[in-house]
Amino acid sequence: MILMGAADVAMWLAIMTLRGTAEHWVTSDMKTAFLRGAREEDILCTARVLKPGKRSMYGTAECHGAASGLVAHHVLTYAKVET
Repeated sequence: MILMGAADVAMWLAIMTLRGTAEHWVTSDMKTAFLRGAREEDILCTARVLKPGKRSMYGTAECHGAASGLVAHHVLTYAKVET
């Protein structure tokens, strides 16, 4: 669950970097592949927007352990909240 939360935040930050903070975006879908265990080590999670859109964003996030390497791969879709 921690890795999924980190991926979600990383993707949200990638979208905010791309679009700014005036728009509101929420996670609409996340698929996660846990590739190996990562215990008692630092984790770095990075995200990349692959397809920006007006109403939805599609991207990936990867969580890497300091010693383990790639521990989880995530595919995320975000939807814009209309206010």
